[in-house]
Amino acid sequence: PISSSPSSSPSSSPTDQRRGEEREALMKFFTATGGEKWLDNAGWMEETEHHCHWYGIYCTDDSYVYTIDLQRNGLDGTIPTEI
Repeated sequence: PISSSPSSSPSSSPTDQRRGEEREALMKFFTATGGEKWLDNAGWMEETEHHCHWYGIYCTDDSYVYTIDLQRNGLDGTIPTEI
């Protein structure tokens, strides 16, 4: 199953935790905006696919999300306030 919560193990770095939080927020965004019905949802929600490789997600060289571009992709819903 997909892990939607950041790792809380003592060996996790703040960097790993932040990346986990980004992934969790993107997963909530996907669900809230009808991601299963988007025109292109390549890679989204796949456990083995790093979220920086999901369609429409652009990351810095150190793997932090800096842009989401899902224009004209059939999103429908409301972005959750917690993200």
